[in-house]
Amino acid sequence: TKESISHVVTEADLRSEKLAIDLIRATFPTHGIISEELGTIVGESNYSWVIDPLDGSSNFTAGLPWFGVMICILEGGVPLMARHYLPQFDLMYSCIRGEGVKRNGDAIALSEASALKEILCSIGMDAGDPDETEKQIRILKEIVLRVRNIRATNSLVDFCYTLEGRLGGIVNFGCKIWDIIGSALMFEELGGKLTELDGKPLVFELGPDASRRNYQVVGGNEHIHAALIEVTKR
Repeated sequence: TKESISHVVTEADLRSEKLAIDLIRATFPTHGIISEELGTIVGESNYSWVIDPLDGSSNFTAGLPWFGVMICILEGGVPLMARHYLPQFDLMYSCIRGEGVKRNGDAIALSEASALKEILCSIGMDAGDPDETEKQIRILKEIVLRVRNIRATNSLVDFCYTLEGRLGGIVNFGCKIWDIIGSALMFEELGGKLTELDGKPLVFELGPDASRRNYQVVGGNEHIHAALIEVTKR
């Protein structure tokens, strides 16, 4: 375990991370890297890589298929390209800024739903501070009363399924930069929004403390995002 009972690290996390970092450093030795297990490697160039070598480690450990790898490259703090890979389903979600988002080479789109009652909504939460958990449960209750139903893998699967329209929206209370920076680019490319819980834009800091900041996010198409923000702002 790591910082809480909700967070685990496995040999697979570490091996996946080493493979990715070794390849990046061999090819782009001056680039910076922010990775979940290793932390921050300060680079000499304006480019940085953000890596989640095994997102959904708790699912992986339990033998559930909801896990994958996320990698994003940034220039001066601006995401340029991202990929999410779900190995159990052999699904690759690829995005280059200005070129949309594709799944295994085919274009995808967010749900066209305009009301919460039309969607399945993903919720992600972890064990933590009791007062914070109480707040999250109140938000969960308000969302449950308004949507068709709730779904949750608490992993990148929820983001991928929202990006391709299977799920209509997503709320996650426990994200780090590597969990969401690639998805933020993909939501933007698809004309949707992924923001802070209060609707403010996500601001990613790439300094030495980048790995410590926690993000709470809401995502969906423009209509669903606005409706979820109305609920979370309560």
